Amino acid sequence: MINLNMNQLLLPVAYIFIFTLSIFVALFLFWRACRHELFDNEQIFDVVLIGVFGGLVLGRIVGFLLNFNVYGLSIYKFLFFHVYPAFNFWGFIIGAFLSIAIFLRHKRTNVWAFCDLAVAPIVFGLLAESLLLGLLGYFKSGLDYRLLVLSAIYFLSFFILKRLATQKRHIGFFACLFFVFTPIINAVYLLVSKWGSHVSVSDLYQLALFVGVSSFGMLAWYRLAKRKYKADVRLIFGFVLLRLLGMLRVVKSPDEAGRVSRTVIFSPYSILRGFLLLLKSLIREIKLGILEFFYVLGIRR
Repeated sequence: MINLNMNQLLLPVAYIFIFTLSIFVALFLFWRACRHELFDNEQIFDVVLIGVFGGLVLGRIVGFLLNFNVYGLSIYKFLFFHVYPAFNFWGFIIGAFLSIAIFLRHKRTNVWAFCDLAVAPIVFGLLAESLLLGLLGYFKSGLDYRLLVLSAIYFLSFFILKRLATQKRHIGFFACLFFVFTPIINAVYLLVSKWGSHVSVSDLYQLALFVGVSSFGMLAWYRLAKRKYKADVRLIFGFVLLRLLGMLRVVKSPDEAGRVSRTVIFSPYSILRGFLLLLKSLIREIKLGILEFFYVLGIRR
């Protein structure tokens, strides 16, 4: 009974500590990234303050609306968040983005520049949160392996982001990458968590939110990359046409058919060779990513 009471008392404190630690780690890494890009402390503080305020407001609104079937439209329940908790991560991200965009609308700094710098710190904060929560489950009902797998995915995503950062990208590239793929990861995790159990209306609202955020990321990436719709349509049409002509040539030409047959016969060797090359490249990228990770934490200069 004593151990049970101790767990009931310490677990909420541990949850609060994990959330707080994840936020501070993300803020610290964001500050380091901004300082590395020669932003001054006052500008960083203003952006963080405005972003956190806007994020908290919209995060509460979105979280409250997603739980509409529980809370209804009660202003009392909306204001007293400590009694009726409802908060949404993506509402926070969208709120922070919008508030910073409004704050910087008359300044020379582009909001996407700060968003690009914030992506890796946010992913690392999600990594720390999911890892620690997964381990904390040991004291409640056993290790939460779904959260541990999620933390491994965030771990890999963080390394990919740091390696991509070594090459020149258009402004907003990393933010759009985050907006596109992170909701997909969250949607898969939600579906796996609800597998074999009842799916509530709130879960459907969350899936719709994930689809909306991912669609926004795709549209933003298309615009920021300065892609042209007509040129892309012609490119896709030309690719499909060439493939169809190639298939027709294989059917009519014995030489082409022979080359395709040789390709099929030697395909296991080609697949194995490609896999080994991919594995070698992956090991190299992981090694470089670890070194970059040490640099981010200030361990390596």
